Amino acid sequence: MKIVVFALIALALFAVYRFRSAPKPAQKEQEDQVPLHRVSTVYESLRNTGSDGSFAVFMPGSTAGAPDIQFSIQRGRVGLDWVLLGEASIRGREAFEKLLDSEDASYREKELNGVRFVRTEDERAPHICRRALEEIFEVDPQGAVTLIVESFEWPPKHD
Repeated sequence: MKIVVFALIALALFAVYRFRSAPKPAQKEQEDQVPLHRVSTVYESLRNTGSDGSFAVFMPGSTAGAPDIQFSIQRGRVGLDWVLLGEASIRGREAFEKLLDSEDASYREKELNGVRFVRTEDERAPHICRRALEEIFEVDPQGAVTLIVESFEWPPKHD
């Protein structure tokens, strides 16, 4: 069972990496935009309707290789992940860890199917994610980012 979960997460991470490299149709990008004030709504929907292997990736950069940040479910727990794929993500790791330290959030480096990432399962993950988007990625607080979702209800039905 654990191998299946790990394989699903690795597949999801690979799909995100491949999706970032592929050209995106203009219409699709518009449909996948989420304003920063809805980060906590994404988290709650993932937590309430997702399962192991479900994820939500926030992509503030418009170019392949730009770092991104995601919520994912592993072993029934929702966490915030900084995936260490590509130079930009590796360079941004220190800034992300400093932000986690400033929030006094516990975190650790994990590896799944050869993909390393920094993960926190802190209950303040939505707040930390939004801070990362605003402070590390320099997204305007009133702005939006591209969102990729897998295996959970989005947008929520009660929206």
